[in-house]
Amino acid sequence: MKTRTFTGFLKSLAIGVGALLFAVSVVYAATTIGTNISTTGTLGSTGLATFTTVTSTSATTTAYLYVGPDITEPTAGWDFSYGDLIVSDDAFFNSQATTSASLWVGSGGTVNNLSMTGGDLYVQDDVEIDDSLWFVHGTTTDSMSIGGYASTTGNLFSRGGTADFATGTATTTSGLFVRIGASATTTLGIGKNSEDGSGVVVGCLELVTPDGGYAKCWVPKGGTALQCAAGRCKD
Repeated sequence: MKTRTFTGFLKSLAIGVGALLFAVSVVYAATTIGTNISTTGTLGSTGLATFTTVTSTSATTTAYLYVGPDITEPTAGWDFSYGDLIVSDDAFFNSQATTSASLWVGSGGTVNNLSMTGGDLYVQDDVEIDDSLWFVHGTTTDSMSIGGYASTTGNLFSRGGTADFATGTATTTSGLFVRIGASATTTLGIGKNSEDGSGVVVGCLELVTPDGGYAKCWVPKGGTALQCAAGRCKD
């Protein structure tokens, strides 16, 4: 009687171990679930989770988020960690988009004049603005073309080069205007009386003569009237 009981216990133990091994093998095998899964707790995955469509009231990642098919990741600023986000196709924001650091537009380029902090914007190629542009100050390392007119309520300085004004008006109409302002006289200054005492830059007026040469006019030292001679102001 005892032998039969012990034999039955061994059979039960073998069945239990077999069921456990089967359950473990099922866990580690691919599983397809054709119905909904609902959980009031946390759903965790230590491997890759792939979704065709996902709906969620919130999503959080401490590493990175990749939306869309695989692409060539940018070399600047992307390291698969710390909340990085890649969208392989279009992205649309129905409200404001804000960055506390910088914004880089383009797939490459070299930043030469920006620190890319504190709200800097770098655009690799052209920028088109179909309305007004407001800025505190601007610098260009190349040329600037203005298709309409330019106006300033302050000073306009040109240093180290030539200010070239071309006009398409008739010869009886002035091409360069110094207009009278409110409670002011019209003044065109040529030259400079140095305020720091370093010297005086003499004003010179250069004209192109009818034969294609040059004539220069200036006020000699101690004089008050223009004196003209052949040649250029730099001579």
